[in-house]
Amino acid sequence: MGIVLSAIFGCRHLYYMHSDLAQQMVSSEFTHNPFLLYLVKLVQMFIIRHADAVIAICPDIKKKALRMAPKTRVYLVENSAVDEHLSLPDSQEVARLRESLDLGDGPILLYTGNLEPYQGIDLLLHSIPAVAALRPSVRYLLVGGQPEQVEQMYRQACRLGIIEQVRFTGPRPLNEMPLYLALADILLSPRSKGTNTPLKLYTYLRFGKPILATNIYSQTQVLSAETARLVSLTPEGLAEGAIWLLEHPQEAAELGKRGQIYAETHYSWRIFLQKCIQVQREFSGISIVLPSIPLGKEREESCAV
Repeated sequence: MGIVLSAIFGCRHLYYMHSDLAQQMVSSEFTHNPFLLYLVKLVQMFIIRHADAVIAICPDIKKKALRMAPKTRVYLVENSAVDEHLSLPDSQEVARLRESLDLGDGPILLYTGNLEPYQGIDLLLHSIPAVAALRPSVRYLLVGGQPEQVEQMYRQACRLGIIEQVRFTGPRPLNEMPLYLALADILLSPRSKGTNTPLKLYTYLRFGKPILATNIYSQTQVLSAETARLVSLTPEGLAEGAIWLLEHPQEAAELGKRGQIYAETHYSWRIFLQKCIQVQREFSGISIVLPSIPLGKEREESCAV
C-alpha cells in the first residue's frame, strides 16, 4: 500500500519493518506451506527494495532488510517499554491483587504476553514441577492469551499436576501492567522460536526485576548475562534458572538493577524519541525539537497525537 500511495502522490516511502513476515507465519504456526511462504518473502523483498528507507525494530530485522536490499537505507529504532507513562501502584493495590488471585505469600514468577506457540509456554509449564518440588509456595502467574489458549494451557497444567502453582488471568488492560509487574519477584520470557526481540523485554528491564529468559538470539539482542539469567531452551534449564534466582536473592536483585540501568540508557522513551527524530531529520530534511517536558507527560501527549 505504501508503494502505491507514494507513486500516486509522488512522495517518499518509509517502510516500518516490525518483523520478517514469512518467519512470523512459521513461528505462529499459521502455515508451513513452502509456496505461500515463498510468495510472502517475494512480496516483502519487493516492498523493501522499492522503499526509500526502512525502520527496523531490532538488529536481526535490520540485517534481513539489508540482505534483501543492500542499497536501501535502514534505520535501527528499537522499542521502549509500553507502560513507561503509567504510574506505579501502591503496596495496598499490590496486596489486594495478590489476595484476589489467591497467590499465597510465596514468590511470584510472572509471564506477560500472548500464548502463541513461539512463546515457549509449554516448556515453562513442564519446568514447574521441579521448582514446586523445592519451593511448594511458588506461584506462576501468566497474564495474557485468548480464552481458548488459556483453556488449553489450564488443561495441560492439570495433566502436569501443577494447577495449584499456576494462575491464568487471560488478557488484561495495559494500565494494569505495572500492578502485575510490581507483584512479581521474577519476570519470565521462555520464548522458543523466532528472531524478533520480544516487546515485553523492554518493559521487564525498565521495571528492575530479575529476568529469567531462554538463551536464544531473539532475546540476547537485548539481554545478556549481566542483565538476566539466561538458560537453555529446555524445561530443565528454565527450572534450574528459576531455582537459582530464588536461592540467590541478592544476585537476582543485582541483575534487575543492572537491567534497569541498561534500559534507561538504551531503550527509554526519551532514547526512542531521539532516534525517531533523527530518522525524521535525515529522511525528510525537517528538524524537530523535542520539548522539555516531564517524561510521563511527554509520553502521554505523544501517544495522544
